[in-house]
Amino acid sequence: MDKELEQLTELRDEHSIIKDSVLYLATQQKIEQKVLNALVEIDALVAELDCEGERCDQLKELLGGMNSKRDNKLTVASIVIGALSAVADVCISNDGWNKGVAIGAGVIGAGLGWATLSPKGKRLILKHKRNHLRAIWEEKNSDEFPPIVWYMLNETRFTNSQQSTMLRNIRKRWLTFTFEDDIKEANKSVLFKSEGVYTEDLLETRSQIVGQLKATTQLLNQNFSSLLKQIKQL
Repeated sequence: MDKELEQLTELRDEHSIIKDSVLYLATQQKIEQKVLNALVEIDALVAELDCEGERCDQLKELLGGMNSKRDNKLTVASIVIGALSAVADVCISNDGWNKGVAIGAGVIGAGLGWATLSPKGKRLILKHKRNHLRAIWEEKNSDEFPPIVWYMLNETRFTNSQQSTMLRNIRKRWLTFTFEDDIKEANKSVLFKSEGVYTEDLLETRSQIVGQLKATTQLLNQNFSSLLKQIKQL
């Protein structure tokens, strides 16, 4: 596309009348079609990432509801055990039995309290037909991203600093804020696998970083829309 843009600019600069020539119009239309095709691919990618984020949110809500019911059951059981212990304290006259029931109830109640405060909760296996996060993390594109998007993600000139690529910036942000700069933890994370076991928290994390990737893709869309306007003005 760069060559076509250069050619279009040269044709424009040669003479103003050249704008009416067949060559100029053909070149302009060719570039516009490429940009429109890129916009279609980017829109499709944004929609796919949006669906992925929505899926994670819905599954997170599902697990949250299941875990909430579990916690409520544990809380009720703990209250019942506490009540039974109080009743035993009044009704059992034998001091040895009384102490035994109280200690037993205390141990069971403590166990239920720990289970409520530190639950792994319900989990599920999530499979990814195309894991865009893995492509970014491994810096290897199979068919997760359209070629034009992958090209722009790996070009330094499409960033403000022009010192690092968008892909490297995304990867660095994930490493810092999601994994606290623990590269080993990041490399073995289920987030970058074809499938794996997800908890409610992991689904929340996946939803967030998919959202970040979608925002970056939408920025590319804006860049192409601006380019299309510029081409029409040439």
